[in-house]
Amino acid sequence: MQQNQSQETTGQKCINVNIQRDGDYAEYYVVLEAWIRGAEVFKNVGKTGNIDLVLKINDRLLLCDVKSKGQQRIHNSKPDFDYYQISLTTIPEDVYMICFHPITREISWNTNRIPEGLEDFWK
Repeated sequence: MQQNQSQETTGQKCINVNIQRDGDYAEYYVVLEAWIRGAEVFKNVGKTGNIDLVLKINDRLLLCDVKSKGQQRIHNSKPDFDYYQISLTTIPEDVYMICFHPITREISWNTNRIPEGLEDFWK
C-alpha cells in the first residue's frame, strides 16, 4: 500500500508580488505617519496573525490591521473609480482597522470602529 502524497507543497508559497508590495507599502506608510503623530509603533514582522501593528498612543495599546481601500467603478458607462473601506467582518472586535487610500495616501480609522478620543489622530 502506498500513501497518497499531499498536492500541497511545503515551504514558501508563490504570491502576487505586486499585491504584497502594495500591502507592505501601506503598512510602512502608516508606521511613518503614526511616528510623526507621536505614537510608538510595534510591527508584526511575521506576516501572520490578525494584526499588522500595535500602536501605543497616550499609554493605550491598540491592536491594528492596515487595509488598503478597495476600488469600485462609480458608473458602468464611465472609467471613473471610487475607493471604499473594507468591511470589518473579518477583523476581530479588539482590533482597529486603519484604512489607507492607495492614490491619495490618506489614512483613517474604519468609520465603524474608531478608538475613543482618537477620532482626529490621522488628520
